Amino acid sequence: MTSFDINNNGLTELNEHLYRQVHTVGEILENLNAVMASVPTAVDNKATGVWLELQKEWNNAYTEMTQKLNRNTLASIDVHEIFNNGDNRSATIMMS
Repeated sequence: MTSFDINNNGLTELNEHLYRQVHTVGEILENLNAVMASVPTAVDNKATGVWLELQKEWNNAYTEMTQKLNRNTLASIDVHEIFNNGDNRSATIMMS
């Protein structure tokens, strides 16, 4: 008989861990953006264009990462539910 084991709880834990890590990155970027807000004054507006462009890039990268994480998390939750439903259905059939 062939069998396989899916660690459903491990998948949930992984998703939660990824979410926490991305949230931490978001907090770091918020702090960085707050510090960067004072750059134009500190450099007498001479490097503002460079800093603003870099800030825009990392904010866009973070937004894209968050969107991908959300999509992939939802997909993995769907897979988790499909396997759970299959496990439950199989158990019901076996017990019949």
